[in-house]
Amino acid sequence: MNNLQISSRQLSELFWELVCKEHFMYQGQSNELLKKLKQLEYLVDQATYKTGSISSVSGLMLYYITKYFHPKRILEVGTYIGKSTISMAYAMDENKTKNSYIATCDASNDIKLPWKGNTKINQYKSSTSTVMMENEKEKFDFIFLDGRLQKEDIKFLDKLCHEKTIFVLDDFEGIEKGVVNLIAIRNIPVFKRYFLIKPPSSSFLKKINPFSESCPTAIFLPLSLIHFANQG
Repeated sequence: MNNLQISSRQLSELFWELVCKEHFMYQGQSNELLKKLKQLEYLVDQATYKTGSISSVSGLMLYYITKYFHPKRILEVGTYIGKSTISMAYAMDENKTKNSYIATCDASNDIKLPWKGNTKINQYKSSTSTVMMENEKEKFDFIFLDGRLQKEDIKFLDKLCHEKTIFVLDDFEGIEKGVVNLIAIRNIPVFKRYFLIKPPSSSFLKKINPFSESCPTAIFLPLSLIHFANQG
């Protein structure tokens, strides 16, 4: 008997189709989000250290991932001007998630984000990821890594995660920080039963991306979140 073989690329393509399905039905919310992300560009002038921000399409993907999985608590490493933070907070507000919370840190900058929504954003300004993880006591449903994990962070991840915590990895290409972060996470025994969802393909992005931008965002997904449905 042969097993049914499903490659990482095949599952990744299906993942993005399902997660972004709402885009093809309701584009009003995403267009509003894109306007908000564009408005954040003025904050670059306030940055002490200009690191570069995520692309608009990466922000849109974060928005759809958050909308789909309904996390209540998010931990983010790498705030900068807040494009990723606002994308996730915007989705949490649309989901009407009660007591929604985002903890986010930036080791180099102390920019205050202009957020007035219901989701609470706790900024660790000019603070390392280790400082943030030391101070956070409750577990998170969703961890977005837009900065390189420090060696000291690894010991906190088990404390801050549960069996269904999703990891989202930015800059997942070549030897960039997203790949380095995945290697570090995979060495932790509790994260052995996870599957890598690769960044959306260029052909998929052409369907929803009017900006001709890339999206080097990968997902490290718990196998316990994958369920087979009889109908669909």
